[in-house]
Amino acid sequence: MFAMQFLAFIHATFHWIGTSRNCFAVVSFSISNEVHGEIPLPEEITRVMIKNCIGVSVLEGMLCVYLNSYIWRNATSKLWVLKEYGVKGSWTTLLTIQDRSIFKIVPKYRFADGELLFCCSTEEFLAQCEFRTTSGPFVSWPEHDVVNGYAFTESLMSPKSLIN
Repeated sequence: MFAMQFLAFIHATFHWIGTSRNCFAVVSFSISNEVHGEIPLPEEITRVMIKNCIGVSVLEGMLCVYLNSYIWRNATSKLWVLKEYGVKGSWTTLLTIQDRSIFKIVPKYRFADGELLFCCSTEEFLAQCEFRTTSGPFVSWPEHDVVNGYAFTESLMSPKSLIN
């Protein structure tokens, strides 16, 4: 089991997967008041025995958690969104994919029609990221050998202020 991806930034707070009392949880750190916290994961995640990889991201302004399990050529990927920030009971399942050729989905964007764009590794190219949607391959993306997608947050802080 490993946690993957980078920090998710929402509500002026950084989020990542950590462990607390031998259980995985979303750890948060508010940059405005320098306070850390913990957001319990959906109950369903705590019941899954084998968690190959788990991560957090932001989708449509909501915190989301994704879980990828791969057991004996059976792959299941699930995505939950936290509809009401800070309320444990507001985790809602957004997507479940059971496809043995798709591993490690990472949500990237949700279109106006509700279709989800995600990055995934496939059986043939485990180390490469391939963009897909909930209805199939993302055909609007140009053909390249290596494709990466990153989200950046704007800042009014000057990079020069970071250098002493």
